[in-house]
Amino acid sequence: MMSPPKQRLGRLLLLTIFLAAIAGGGRDAWAEPAAAHARSSGAAQPLPAGTPAPTAAVPQARGPALAPVADAAAPTPPARPLTRINSPGMLVGGFVSSFFGVVNTLIGIVSITDDTSAGDPADDPYGTEEINKTVGKGFLVLGIAGLGAGIPLAVVGGRQVPIPPEERRVSTTPEIVLGPGYAGLRWSM
Repeated sequence: MMSPPKQRLGRLLLLTIFLAAIAGGGRDAWAEPAAAHARSSGAAQPLPAGTPAPTAAVPQARGPALAPVADAAAPTPPARPLTRINSPGMLVGGFVSSFFGVVNTLIGIVSITDDTSAGDPADDPYGTEEINKTVGKGFLVLGIAGLGAGIPLAVVGGRQVPIPPEERRVSTTPEIVLGPGYAGLRWSM
């Protein structure tokens, strides 16, 4: 049996040959790793005796040739309809409910699995171990319920819906738009 360092070196050699075959383009790397390395490094390779020198071949186009089109504008993609979030309140409520669901679930798991008395009744004379487990189960149920309600709320509330034409606000007076590093005037008709 080989020692672990030799096994690692053997695997590394196989990986190197495999990568050289991929980079070098074929089975030559298994037979001649040096040739594959020379090909992948861009070094010139000597031709076998009696082989004619390669000529530069012009690639042939397949199919009918297309005539170049002068000043052809690329087709513009169709305009996307204006959309808005379905319900920002549902989205925020879903995030908050999910957050508290995760926190309550973690508190419940910790409370249930916490074993402070280590099974010795003398360490827990008031029965707080059972109270902790009961409270932990309550937190766990609340957490799972919070996640179960929060995730669908966030998904439904965050869905993008098109804005109906009657709700689109068109301003006939100019608006001053200010932002960090930006000031502008907007006027829609």
